[in-house]
Amino acid sequence: MNNLLVFFALPLATIIIAIVLERIWKNYILVTLFTFAVYLIVAFALGDATLLVLVIIYTFLAFVAAFLSMAFRKINKKLKCLEETENCTNNCNNSNNTQNLAINARVTPNSSTNGRTGSFRGQYRRRF
Repeated sequence: MNNLLVFFALPLATIIIAIVLERIWKNYILVTLFTFAVYLIVAFALGDATLLVLVIIYTFLAFVAAFLSMAFRKINKKLKCLEETENCTNNCNNSNNTQNLAINARVTPNSSTNGRTGSFRGQYRRRF
């Protein structure tokens, strides 16, 4: 095989495909097993024993790329969650998020109250 293909193109393609598959499947072990299976089939199809060493190297490279992609995804998710929590805490601390409203009313009889009369008093708390 061409050295440029073995040492540059296939490792780069392995890294890119591992990252893409990890983003889709969200499982770095499944990506590693898939990469191992594909490269193993190709190695046996070409029939060269030296390719088995490359299969192990490319599989390890796919594992590292998929694991790092998973780690970055989880770290990014945690940072977004912390940022949203911090924004919510800052907004709640900077302004009062409740408003009390007291109501006094007198009800007079009419057709919609079916002849009932009286008054009521209530309190309503509104949260933003």
